[in-house]
Amino acid sequence: MRDVLYLDTAWLGRMSPRACRASIDFARLASEHGSTLYSDDFFRFGSGSLPDASRERYPSLSDWQGPQQFSRQLSQLMGVPSQHPILFASRSASLMKCAARLLFRRCRNVLITDLTWPAYERILRREQRRTGNRIHKVAVRREILQGRLAPSELIERLAEQFASLQCDGLFLPLVDNLGLHLPAPDIAFRIRRQSEMRFCVIDGAQAFRHVPLELDRDYCDFMVAGCHKWLCAHNPMGLGILGRNSSRDFITASLTRWLKNGTVDDPLMVYSQELITGEHFPFGETAPILPLLTANAATVDASESASEDSPEQSRRDVIDCVRQAGWTVVSPESDYASRILLIRPAHVHRGPATASHQLRRLLLEHQIAATTYDGSLVRLALPSSFLQSGALDHLRDALSRISQKSSKAQITQNR
Repeated sequence: MRDVLYLDTAWLGRMSPRACRASIDFARLASEHGSTLYSDDFFRFGSGSLPDASRERYPSLSDWQGPQQFSRQLSQLMGVPSQHPILFASRSASLMKCAARLLFRRCRNVLITDLTWPAYERILRREQRRTGNRIHKVAVRREILQGRLAPSELIERLAEQFASLQCDGLFLPLVDNLGLHLPAPDIAFRIRRQSEMRFCVIDGAQAFRHVPLELDRDYCDFMVAGCHKWLCAHNPMGLGILGRNSSRDFITASLTRWLKNGTVDDPLMVYSQELITGEHFPFGETAPILPLLTANAATVDASESASEDSPEQSRRDVIDCVRQAGWTVVSPESDYASRILLIRPAHVHRGPATASHQLRRLLLEHQIAATTYDGSLVRLALPSSFLQSGALDHLRDALSRISQKSSKAQITQNR
């Protein structure tokens, strides 16, 4: 597997070096000392609370300096003031459930688009049915992918729909799962110029460490993000970032009430809030602690990494490579562009498409790791640094061979 070109970060990032070492040392600590690894002092105050012998034996745990320091490091990495509180959860879906409750407590009519991740839309619709409120869904994906809806037109359309449908809440992805980077701050500001928007939630799962979150522009009330994709912590852990000042008291009071009455059932969220606030919540259970340590270590790695190369140039290099291999680029080339590139074999337009699992297997046989979808769609998640010429050659040759193999298989099938 060492020679595999890994372009699957939009699904699961490779583990950063520090995160890997923290995971190993934590496993050794768990094996050699058992329950003492759950010491509240260590998780509340950091590695300085460990005996000298333990710090020497498990040096990679020294990065952990407690949840407050972790929050400060995350805030710096996100480019937001440290007063933006951050919630930790074992699953981003737990935070999405909280976001949906907050959204429908404040809003009667919520605007979403067909760019919403299906699992998140299901959470929104469950809460919508429970409250008796409404969701209005605007279709924009096809027009964006076909180059028929410029960002300025998208902004105006959503603002017009928000007003005409008498919406008061908004849910948008900053980057959707196919890599479309939306002008979410500009959409929110444009809507607020003509309508009352009581609450805005942004899906940042594909955005954190991929594109600027722009939270310093104070455009959303709550953002849901994660650590196992572009941050490269590998172990899933959800992040909930509180945004606009005007909503923080409402969110904090709601969360405290839900923690006390058991509405929030995510053990890591309960435990981390106990560590941060010093309160005890009655519905806690054993929490998965490792994701805190690996996310913290990955944050340190990301903070110390060199500045990123130009994503535009790297993207152009890969697009040229894809086209030379006889594949079609489905993603927009400029507007909405991100480091996620959606491609398809050119021959699909003349014959049957390859199923997702078959295409993924074909790619792996040619030493390429990427996400695949039915319809012969492949999603490439490009690294922050340039792909070296050898990697580009590898990608071009692999795509060419796959295209030729698929074409031959279709000719044989047609005969």
